[in-house]
Amino acid sequence: MQRLADGSLDLGAYPSTDLLRLLAALLTQITTENDKLRPQSTPQTPLTPPSESPDTRSPMWSQLTSASRNALATPAASLAFHARNIPSISIEQYLLRILKYCPTTNEVFLGLLVYFDRMSRLATDCALPHAPSSHRTLTIDSYNIHRLLIAGVTVASKFFSDVFYTNSRYAKVGGLPQTELNQLELHFLLLNDFRLSIPIDEMQRYAEQLLRYSAGMSPEEAFAPSATAPPPTALAPPSPHTPLVPAPPAARPQSQSQTHRPAHLQLQPRSNPPAPAGPVPGTPNNAAHPRPPSRRP
Repeated sequence: MQRLADGSLDLGAYPSTDLLRLLAALLTQITTENDKLRPQSTPQTPLTPPSESPDTRSPMWSQLTSASRNALATPAASLAFHARNIPSISIEQYLLRILKYCPTTNEVFLGLLVYFDRMSRLATDCALPHAPSSHRTLTIDSYNIHRLLIAGVTVASKFFSDVFYTNSRYAKVGGLPQTELNQLELHFLLLNDFRLSIPIDEMQRYAEQLLRYSAGMSPEEAFAPSATAPPPTALAPPSPHTPLVPAPPAARPQSQSQTHRPAHLQLQPRSNPPAPAGPVPGTPNNAAHPRPPSRRP
């Protein structure tokens, strides 16, 4: 494992295949546990958002774009990622397929954890207090993880990398029609409120926690804040009603010194990904993600 002079891990030189296997192991455990808690039937999607008083929402609600508020007001955006059947291709095979035919940097793949966590928190924090549980969170399970991954890679590659591919290529690699990937890309942006920037210390914190998980810790232990950090507002998965990892310590003014800082994993400057393996072969059997039938009249 290559490290820099200060002893921190050089994430830019960390083997991408190893990183994806760690990421896949974590996501597989989370989706497996969430599958056990999944309701037997998909909740009906209301045609119009429920009415609410402005005071019943979280203060964060007023800071969102109007488009994101509309997306979060009903479960329609999160249900767009829900497939009718669980794809037969594993999460690890799916990630390695993306790396092979749409190679990108480690920064993009690690950023998926950050985005998934933000989406879950935003859905939880901005839900109505008395809304059904299915309307309060984005639950990452085996029915939506593949769509979340390909949509997230599509979005993150365009944000983090100077070189990225067309949506038609991402769609073919991911086993989706391009029109559906275009929709998922938009929903992914809406559920993140178009906030894609990830501070380097936040990226390093997630990398450190992922490595702690790879060392044999449970997700709850690996993604727990340090003992000096304030207690999190939510528990770690597999609960479908909580974000992917506990919240970091509350933000402090920049003028105030930091008394706690997680161990740092040095990120390399933005770099171009390697060339793809070549033409994309046909989608593996049952790797496509057909959407559930529309429930609208």
